[in-house]
Amino acid sequence: MTARTLWQGWTGIVSLVVNPVVIVANLVNLARMRRLAPPAGGPGVPLRPGRPLLLRVELLGLLLPVLIVGTVVRDATTSTDYAAVGDCLHRGEDSALPDITVVPCSDPDADYRVVARFDSSDPDVCDTYPGSEVSVALRRGPTAYTLCLSRVGRP
Repeated sequence: MTARTLWQGWTGIVSLVVNPVVIVANLVNLARMRRLAPPAGGPGVPLRPGRPLLLRVELLGLLLPVLIVGTVVRDATTSTDYAAVGDCLHRGEDSALPDITVVPCSDPDADYRVVARFDSSDPDVCDTYPGSEVSVALRRGPTAYTLCLSRVGRP
């Protein structure tokens, strides 16, 4: 049943919370069962336990939550939606559709530093802001914001 839970247990919103609890409970109960003495007597032949869990293809079901968490973490660390004052950005080569990502300020690809952030899509708000050389108006869904940027100095 743990193999089935690993494979099919991630199909709902509530399951993302409940499924890890069920998997841990199953593993605890499996450890308890392994400490029991082997069955003795009784009617019929005992069922075969099957292949060990670590050798089953259903173990690939663990990849789904790992991929979801990895995607959320990557988005939170590289998206300009979460850029704060002091963060550094790298702007891609295509100026028509700029690919702007947050990078560490020690990264040689760091082109700009965020000096201000406004919850407005008006790029003119940065014209009078001290230290601002470039403004970028961005939108994510219904939320619009403007980042005021200064160029990162090169030695």
